[in-house]
Amino acid sequence: MTTTPHSPRQLALRWLVQLAATIGLFVTGLAWLGTADALGSGPGFAVVVSAAIAFALPALVARAPGEIEAVASNVAWFLGAGVLLVLLSGRTSPASGASGAAAVVRWIVSGLFHAAAFMPAALLLHRGATVDARDAADRALLAASACLTASLAESTFVMRSARAAGFSYVGWTAPLLGPALVTLLALAGLTAAGVIVRGVRWLALWRRVRRGSGWRLVRAAAWERAVPEVAWFALRGAELDAVVVRRVASEGGAYRDAALEAAVARVPGKADRVTRMLARRVAVAGALVVVLALLATGPLASLRW
Repeated sequence: MTTTPHSPRQLALRWLVQLAATIGLFVTGLAWLGTADALGSGPGFAVVVSAAIAFALPALVARAPGEIEAVASNVAWFLGAGVLLVLLSGRTSPASGASGAAAVVRWIVSGLFHAAAFMPAALLLHRGATVDARDAADRALLAASACLTASLAESTFVMRSARAAGFSYVGWTAPLLGPALVTLLALAGLTAAGVIVRGVRWLALWRRVRRGSGWRLVRAAAWERAVPEVAWFALRGAELDAVVVRRVASEGGAYRDAALEAAVARVPGKADRVTRMLARRVAVAGALVVVLALLATGPLASLRW
């Protein structure tokens, strides 16, 4: 039976991911719907609809009890949002530049793209997500950065396509899109940088643990004293079957009956796998920074809203 985490740290991580997804979806919605004048709408049409979608979808995915339900609801809701975007755009938006089968294919592809970009966030938002390990902050930051980067890339592409097709952004969307894109760029860069900084620190610490300079790994079953509750890492499919032990006193300075070592945290026993995971996380964050730099100096720099 799974329960919703209630500690301030866990709630803060979930809110971080949900906020990033909401901001990204909102800006993407503005880019898609900002040229639309559907159903006799007023100047705030795109803003209201984009905000409704942006707040509803992450909240609905967050209600899923487990991973399977989170993945299913993630895909279903984003496909539904794609349909809604096409229907609301009418013939005055680049979102509906095709009709018939081509329009259906477009919203399916768009929905699947959003679902894939949002998947890391969905796997952290559902109620049964494991967010109590110390590296949960790294996973949350990386998921947030991925969502924001994908939203920035898509919004930039859609706006450039709209301008090339002769569309104009109307109503409240026009003055909002500029600051919104800058906000996406800044938040995506900051979260990716946070992952890199934290990842480098984790790698340095883990290298010290593996080298044995004052640290060592002990199988949890072989550790005779209490095993700590805190976990450093949570790896999919890997048990926390080892304990990080740190030397806390020297032989000469210790009391005769005092323990020279203290257990620090539970970790997976597969040390090589932990190293690869940490390195891969830093590499992905670095790739996001490169993508953001290319967007900022390329399509985004030449974009006029």
